[in-house]
Amino acid sequence: ADFEDSLSPTWDNLMKGQVNLKDAVNGTINFHDAQRNRLYILNEERAVLFVRTRAWHLPEAHILIDNEPATGCLVDFGLYFYHNYAIFRSTQGSGFGPFFYLPKMEHSRQ
Repeated sequence: ADFEDSLSPTWDNLMKGQVNLKDAVNGTINFHDAQRNRLYILNEERAVLFVRTRAWHLPEAHILIDNEPATGCLVDFGLYFYHNYAIFRSTQGSGFGPFFYLPKMEHSRQ
C-alpha cells in the first residue's frame, strides 16, 4: 500500500486508502468490475502487507499541531495503526504485521 508516489495526496484519497487498508487487514476488501461482472476478493492465504507512508517532509494540512500542519507520514502511520490495532494484537507473532516502509530513511538510527 503506497501513500507516497502512487497516490495524489488529497484528503479524500488518503481516507479512502485508510479504509481500503482496514478492509484488507480484516480480509473483507473486494472489488466488483461492473463491465466484466466479476468480483475480486482476497485469497485465503494472503501476502504480507507493507504500508509505505508519505515522505517525512510532506505536511498534512488537515491536522494541525500547535497551529502547524502535522507530519504526513506520522498521520498515515497513526491512522493505520489506530484502526488496525485490535487485529494486530490478536495475530501477534503470526507474521501479520504491521509492517511499514518509511521513504527516504537510510539507516535504523534515523
